[in-house]
Amino acid sequence: MKSYYIVVPALVLVVVLVGAYALLGMTRQLLRTSPSQKVSTSTLPHMATEPVTVSSTYVEGAPIVTATLSGHTVSLTWTTVPKATSYTIYRSERPSPAPPKTIAIDAHQPFSDSPQPHGATFYYQVAGVAGTNELVKSGAIPVAVAK
Repeated sequence: MKSYYIVVPALVLVVVLVGAYALLGMTRQLLRTSPSQKVSTSTLPHMATEPVTVSSTYVEGAPIVTATLSGHTVSLTWTTVPKATSYTIYRSERPSPAPPKTIAIDAHQPFSDSPQPHGATFYYQVAGVAGTNELVKSGAIPVAVAK
């Protein structure tokens, strides 16, 4: 009877440790996702009708931007930046150091964009603005829009 009191808690502990190890493995895989990887509904066929979301990497003093791709529409949201009174949105068809185009000044959240041509990859950045001074730009987010 006493061995029962030892075996059951030991089995519970093993199950908890295995579950924690599996969760850690999934978390590590998610953290390995690089911002340079393209997000596209065409590369995720099982999610083709579902929105796909990706966030920018951390840049000191810059907003963290989240892009959600649904169909051909990209929706951007971002964290607020201290002292910023407005935000400027940039888009480029090439990764840095190519200069991005300004696509919105004094933008508000959520910001939606339907870039052309479909089937291309676009790189989005957001920068806070304080008065007439632009603050630090976010990391670029690559989004591949399906054809």
